[in-house]
Amino acid sequence: MIEVLEGYPTQSEIIENGYVYTFKTDGSFTTNKFVLAECESGNYSVTETTLTLIYTCTNLTSGNPPGAFIKNYYFQDDKLILRPSYLNCYEGCEYKFEKL
Repeated sequence: MIEVLEGYPTQSEIIENGYVYTFKTDGSFTTNKFVLAECESGNYSVTETTLTLIYTCTNLTSGNPPGAFIKNYYFQDDKLILRPSYLNCYEGCEYKFEKL
């Protein structure tokens, strides 16, 4: 499991009890990011630079296609850094996760 620790790279903020992703070896994941939307699981795939999350709920209309989110990723000091490829953020939009 990993938990978000920080928001933007130029203006970091530690988040206590942030959302968590749990990635399983069978290509599935769970998260508490969209709990209010009852969207807590899906499938993922990884390339050298991208992580694709496809949520299995039908009520998540964001993403392209709906329910799919592609994030660029890299590791820094044993932490996972995710940068949404679907957002145009001038200030950064990177999220740092720590393994639990």
